[in-house]
Amino acid sequence: MKESRALPGPWLVRIKPCEQPRLTLICFPFGGAGAGSFWEWGKALADDIELWAVRLPGRESRSTEEYVTSSEQAVACIVRELKALRERKIVFYGHSMGAGLAYQTAMALRSMNEPLPELFIASGRMPPHKPYPGGWGERPDKELLDHVIKMGGIPAELSRNESILSLYLPKIRADFRLNENLFYGRAPVFDFPITLINGVEDPLVQEDGLEEWREHTRGAVKSFKLPGGHFFLQSHAGEFLKLVANELAEARPRLSSAPSNGS
Repeated sequence: MKESRALPGPWLVRIKPCEQPRLTLICFPFGGAGAGSFWEWGKALADDIELWAVRLPGRESRSTEEYVTSSEQAVACIVRELKALRERKIVFYGHSMGAGLAYQTAMALRSMNEPLPELFIASGRMPPHKPYPGGWGERPDKELLDHVIKMGGIPAELSRNESILSLYLPKIRADFRLNENLFYGRAPVFDFPITLINGVEDPLVQEDGLEEWREHTRGAVKSFKLPGGHFFLQSHAGEFLKLVANELAEARPRLSSAPSNGS
């Protein structure tokens, strides 16, 4: 699918335009990915859903820019561009690092009294008060690479391609550092509903503790499991996208999207 560039700017790319969208889905990529990982999503979404994706520096059309490892810097830039969409009814989706980045972005929007998402969809992520284990951003190259391969992030055969690794390793290391710098803790609760979608074999998502996402919202929380590991959204893309499309179809604008003060 050919991407469509429009306002707001380089951090947000419009992938599937819609003249009068009922909902605008903002997707936050997982570590090592770019906006391109969402190009095929438009085919699975209803006509009244507009699709945007976050594009971090250092990938695709921003390949010459330095990677960002500061979550505050990344969120500030994303929020600045989201202001151009403040009249839309938005939904956030993020996988793994992307889910954490989406959550911190929602926190920043609330602090600025900006409209909040109608729905928050997360996958491959434990609740915000559960730190991501490992300190992988500082591990030696081989340990980092072995971890990514074990998680299914890249095929094992690519580990023997030096030219690909020379491009991939700095990017994934930067993203692990960004992930480790995201907010981990308890913030005032939100009002938006949360939908959780995870792979039954994901070693990074433990059933014990996953339901604690309920502590971060007054809204409804739904949880789904699909076959596959950490990257089930790729290995079982059809089932996953059908579920996302169904959740968007059922989503209804809340009476108010104004930020709550929380408690």
